[in-house]
Amino acid sequence: MSSVESKPPECCAGPSPDRRRVGWQATAALGIALGIVLLSTIPCLPPSVCFNDPGDIQLAAWKLGIAHPPGYPIYSTILHVFTWLPGIAPAFAVSIGCLLIGVLALGAIGAIQIRLGANPWVAAAVIVR
Repeated sequence: MSSVESKPPECCAGPSPDRRRVGWQATAALGIALGIVLLSTIPCLPPSVCFNDPGDIQLAAWKLGIAHPPGYPIYSTILHVFTWLPGIAPAFAVSIGCLLIGVLALGAIGAIQIRLGANPWVAAAVIVR
């Protein structure tokens, strides 16, 4: 009798080695896309306190208070660090912090798209859109 090697089915084999590696194209595409988002959004940030919920979160982050329920305690604590930036109004610093957290989230989304097999430039275009 001949021995037969058992292989896992293709659906369970995991991602191919090509999809596990992030090359220079993916890094360049994500870097360019995130740079475009940053540079185009910074001039649009509010220079002082906003109305309604954004202003509530700005104040909660500055004073380490509680925003409206559920309160966003971790988000407020992270944004509080940005209020320590010298020479910047606390409300504007919180807006910069919100922008940076959003850009990090966009970068993670782009990296997930690339990891799942999307073309890096298409993933970058989706981020910028």
